[in-house]
Amino acid sequence: MLFQKIQTIRTSDQYLDIAFSRAAKSASAIRGRSIGTRLQKSITIELVRVKEITKELSNILRTLTSEFPSFDNLHIFYQELIKLYFSIDDMKGALASLDWASRKIQELHKNYSKEIKRCRFYFDVNKKRMQFSGRISSVMKRTNKHLLFLENARKTLKNLPVVRTEMFTCCICGFPNVGKTTLLSKITKSQPEINVYPFTTKQINIGYLISQGHKLQLLDTPGTLNRFEKMNFIEKQAFLAMRYLSDLNLYVYDLTESYPLKDQEKLFDNIKKEFEKPIIIYLSKTDILSKTKEGRETIEKFKKKHKDEAVIDNKDKLISELVKAKKEVL
Repeated sequence: MLFQKIQTIRTSDQYLDIAFSRAAKSASAIRGRSIGTRLQKSITIELVRVKEITKELSNILRTLTSEFPSFDNLHIFYQELIKLYFSIDDMKGALASLDWASRKIQELHKNYSKEIKRCRFYFDVNKKRMQFSGRISSVMKRTNKHLLFLENARKTLKNLPVVRTEMFTCCICGFPNVGKTTLLSKITKSQPEINVYPFTTKQINIGYLISQGHKLQLLDTPGTLNRFEKMNFIEKQAFLAMRYLSDLNLYVYDLTESYPLKDQEKLFDNIKKEFEKPIIIYLSKTDILSKTKEGRETIEKFKKKHKDEAVIDNKDKLISELVKAKKEVL
């Protein structure tokens, strides 16, 4: 994902130190050469210095602005996801300030290069170079708050879930601890963190199913679909994934009732109503229920109640149904 490639963003003072240090080395490299008069040599040295400062800072600023993606061209999932953390308009404004600084630095270089060349006394050369350095420092310091904002944004962006927005996607949903993450690991061979406590999915776990020449993306989405404003960040990510990425929802029921069945039914109905997307029901932990007559009767009773919906209780059949669902979309 392009967010991972954004380099660490430093402060304006750090960038100035880098530019001035490299410019000093470039100037020092020609200081021992024999170049005309003292004035001509001073002009040559300082022209090299201001050129290197300009080159270094312009390259830094251009690189920073180019590494951030065009937010208007991002998939709507990422646009909405980013808005949970910061304003895209603020981001655009910060990047625009870097672009302005780059252009301003080049403008100052052009003007001060001319002034240095027109100097008639060597002590005026240093004076002009110092004026240039002061103006450059002032420009960079004006960008510092934007650099700090962009560094915080970068840290956020690099931790966003990396999903393939162009791929057929199935969101695995249901109550915590009903077996969603275990199911994901079984059918995709992914290795998400699995715990036995509720609400332990701290991120959107992602796996890929390859079967019959088809590849599907599966997202293990945490949360119980509270009102959006009451969700935590991870739950909001899951909500946005179901809204903007999912082609199919896979709802996991746990008939051993780690959560009351009536609550699981209510969440199922809410998901059907909220997202209006095809949905498959998967029954987890049926190996436990099948050991007793009462458990087997519970499974059969549930299947009769949901006879008009796809209800699956084994992994192989589920994989076939997922591939079938993808074929129907193509």
